[in-house]
Amino acid sequence: MTRGVILRRSRRISKNEMFRFAQHDILAVISDMCMSIIIYLSSILLFLIGLYCVVSKENLLKIVIGVKIIGYGICLFFVLLGWKKDASAPLIVEGTQRVFVDPLPQALIPAIMVISLAAVILMLATCIRLYEKYGTFDISKIKELKG
Repeated sequence: MTRGVILRRSRRISKNEMFRFAQHDILAVISDMCMSIIIYLSSILLFLIGLYCVVSKENLLKIVIGVKIIGYGICLFFVLLGWKKDASAPLIVEGTQRVFVDPLPQALIPAIMVISLAAVILMLATCIRLYEKYGTFDISKIKELKG
C-alpha cells in the first residue's frame, strides 16, 4: 500500500494531495537508489583507477600505490555489500523486530586490509632491493639493464 492510499482511508483528501504523496514516495525511492548507485560506482571507479595505475605506469612506486587503491576499492565494495538502509547492528533484543546489516562482509574487511598491507610491504621491499641493485624505479630502464 502506498502512503496516499492509507491516508485516503483515514480521511478525505483530494486527488492532488494523493498525487503529491505518491510523488514524494517515488522521489524518495529514486534518491535512495541514486545514492546507492553512486556509492557503488565510486568503489568501481576506485578499482579502475588503481588498475589503470598498475597497467600504465612505468614507476614501481606508482604501481604499488595503484595496488593499494585497488585494495581500497575492494574494501569499500565489501562494506557496501553489508549495508542496508535504516538497519542496525545485529544485536538481538527480545521483543523487537528490526532490520539488521549483514556482518559477514564487514567482518572480512580487517582481513582484507591486513592482507593488502602485507602485500604492499612485500612490494615495497622488492622495490627497495631493485633500487639498490639498479639505481632506478623505472621498469623500462630495469628491463634494459638485465643485470
